[in-house]
Amino acid sequence: MMRTGQRWSLILAVVVLLTLPCGAGKDEGSPPYRWDGVERVVALGDVHGALDALVSVLQSTGLADPALHWSGGRTHLVSLGDLTDRGPDSREVMDLLIRLQPEAEVAGGRVHVLLSNHEVMGAAGDLRYTTREDFATWKDLEDAGMRDRAWSRFRTRAEGAALKQRGAKKLFEELFPPGFFGRTAAFSSSGRYGRWIRDLPAVIVINRTAFVHAGISAESAKLTGEELNRLHSDALGALMEDRESLIRNGTLAPETAFAFQTSALFEKLEESVPEIRRIGFRYLELLNSILFRPDGPLWYRGTAHNPEFDEAPIVDRALDALSADRLVIGHTVTSNNRVTSRFGGKVFRLDTGMNRQAFGGYSAGLILEDDAVQVVYPDEGLVTAPLPEAKDPGWNPDELESFLSTAELILMEDIGRGITKPKRITLRAGNRKARAIFKSVDVSLSKITRVDDRVEARFKDSYRYEVAAYAIDKLLGLNMVPATVIRDVDGTRGSVQYWLEDVVPGNDFQPGGDQTGSSSALTLQEQKMHIFDFLIFNIDRNRGNKLYARDGSRLYLIDHSRAFRQSAEQPPGLEGRDLVLDPELRESLETL
Repeated sequence: MMRTGQRWSLILAVVVLLTLPCGAGKDEGSPPYRWDGVERVVALGDVHGALDALVSVLQSTGLADPALHWSGGRTHLVSLGDLTDRGPDSREVMDLLIRLQPEAEVAGGRVHVLLSNHEVMGAAGDLRYTTREDFATWKDLEDAGMRDRAWSRFRTRAEGAALKQRGAKKLFEELFPPGFFGRTAAFSSSGRYGRWIRDLPAVIVINRTAFVHAGISAESAKLTGEELNRLHSDALGALMEDRESLIRNGTLAPETAFAFQTSALFEKLEESVPEIRRIGFRYLELLNSILFRPDGPLWYRGTAHNPEFDEAPIVDRALDALSADRLVIGHTVTSNNRVTSRFGGKVFRLDTGMNRQAFGGYSAGLILEDDAVQVVYPDEGLVTAPLPEAKDPGWNPDELESFLSTAELILMEDIGRGITKPKRITLRAGNRKARAIFKSVDVSLSKITRVDDRVEARFKDSYRYEVAAYAIDKLLGLNMVPATVIRDVDGTRGSVQYWLEDVVPGNDFQPGGDQTGSSSALTLQEQKMHIFDFLIFNIDRNRGNKLYARDGSRLYLIDHSRAFRQSAEQPPGLEGRDLVLDPELRESLETL
């Protein structure tokens, strides 16, 4: 039970937190993103430069005639984006959809193309996934001057200067094949394709079915469709204009690899005039904006991957914010290369790996007509219903707490690390089995004790605080601390905390793969972590007790046995830090 002094410390911390600034207000007003009364909708997933796959879906669903002109009448076609990269025909894919858009409108239909991460990557000069065959299709947009100027720059750089003329030229042609600079120019703010993608929406809703490229995270679920579209449109427009300005004034070279843009800009900006510095630093901020964040609608994989019991409340909040009944997503290829459903039919996953060479998948089109939901697989001549994914074998929090409290202990092992010498245990109940961490430390010293760089008059380190931290996390609805209970294990009382299996400790976490953003993209979750550590006065937060989902979408917090100190100061690591309280957490604190 919490003592009176501890309770007043907690209340005081809540009062202090409620005086912190909220996040920025929301913009109102943006172009319409909703359509109602549409008789038939056809949606398709990530094309990735596979023109034949796109054509097969259009023709099998009656949307394009043999000459590839619109024949779909009043049907609405929705492309979830990722038209480019990985395949050879990105430009032809975009050209076809661009041509079909006005043709469909004349017939009373629509062609909607959603903004996606790969098109944004193209606008930012991130061409890691563009193939040499794809580059070749842009050669007509590339004049000799572009290549000559780039070659001159390359010869003066370290990698070019270190090689003899012939070797340097060979490396230049390998890094920047014919068409490279034509493609870069085409995706600029003044290029045909750059202007087109700049106007693409991030989310639309047709007949109460919402469409977004990747998924909706808890942060995005706080926003309406208008707000999401406005944020993406404003950020993308500024990104493209700032990038072009920096290229024009020589601060950024168009061939600078995305991974090196930050370091290259910092080096140049130190010597630049104030106006160029202003543009440059704003551009760097945009590279960490919603356009690139792992929890943004263009990147988020939680809707596709996270356990349903964990993600279901987020899906419900997202649908409420969008005034929709279901959500259609792409971005993450389904494990069976088929269109699948999750959350009892509230989410349809439409990325079937249409680019067969890259993913070995199938062309597929989702058809929504009247109350029917069907999938056409043109390569196989199949028309079928979406396949429900296997029900998540996980459990809700109450079930998990009960399991941790009562399940049979079948294995205990040393994990060889940790000051408190915790044990990893394996528990089983019926056909369910899971691992957990057992911690029995319970130390209270009245003498002055040195802990790391701190001196404490009354040092405490107790498993009880692990359970208390989880209880506070639940009260605030953070879902960052794994389920934790008190129980006896082999006659010793301690805390039992669910062992997260597929996570990366902060010491080893490096965003990568298809994740363009950096770990700074987790800023919002880390801000909540700072608030949480302030609230429980945690003196022991470090990189080792921050755990990350492998795709960078989630942050989890462990090791709180040294929290709940009574102090008027801020915990170590938070001194002088500006604590930012977002509206959702503010509401939770007010309720608490």
